[in-house]
Amino acid sequence: MIQLWFDAPDDPAIAAEKLDALKADGSLLMHAGGMHGYRVVETEVWNRETRRRGHAPGVTYIGLLDFHADLPDSAARRSWTLHAEAARLIHVGCRRYRHNWIAAPLTSDADAARGISELYFPSRDALIHGFFDSERGRAEIRRDTGHFISRGTRLYTTEHVLI
Repeated sequence: MIQLWFDAPDDPAIAAEKLDALKADGSLLMHAGGMHGYRVVETEVWNRETRRRGHAPGVTYIGLLDFHADLPDSAARRSWTLHAEAARLIHVGCRRYRHNWIAAPLTSDADAARGISELYFPSRDALIHGFFDSERGRAEIRRDTGHFISRGTRLYTTEHVLI
């Protein structure tokens, strides 16, 4: 996953043109399924540490989220925001949590997701043993997210912050 920031973030056409240019000159390595681009509204929900330049030694869990189709955007965003407090208490190994509300797709083959969550864990061990504080916590998160998330695709990555 590559996050790019542009000088004109409110103009999806400009961002799409820049993505196409990066793709054309070989600057972006794409997977077999193609490149999916989104314009998002990023919200740092909570942060228990400062971000450093360079390689972040941990693991970032990324969730590409589909909310229930009958849920209006306002209700989906409200449910996701309310979920953040449970996530803070139950995902004890997590150090940073972001919501990326998908404002618009930038590529024609982009998945129809409406949100991207990012949870940063300082180590693989913190992810494995600290994703949930307990079985009760696991059940609470599943019950809570079941009210607004219909499907999610999970990705795991490490971060390299360039600037």
